[in-house]
Amino acid sequence: TFGNHLDTQGKVIDKELGLRNFQHTGKALCTIWQYDKIFGRPVYCEYIDKQPMPFLDVVFEKNAHD
Repeated sequence: TFGNHLDTQGKVIDKELGLRNFQHTGKALCTIWQYDKIFGRPVYCEYIDKQPMPFLDVVFEKNAHD
């Protein structure tokens, strides 16, 4: 939605863009999942933006955006 935050090898090159994409995807999935029922019961889903470092295990490449 906001552009590509990955390089051709799949490494994150733009942290801020990656975070915005991650948030957008999380909110979109919650919207979709709320329409599904599990064993006939409603599903409540909420995106919580509390992770201080969501990409801790990701190696970032240096580029002009940093």
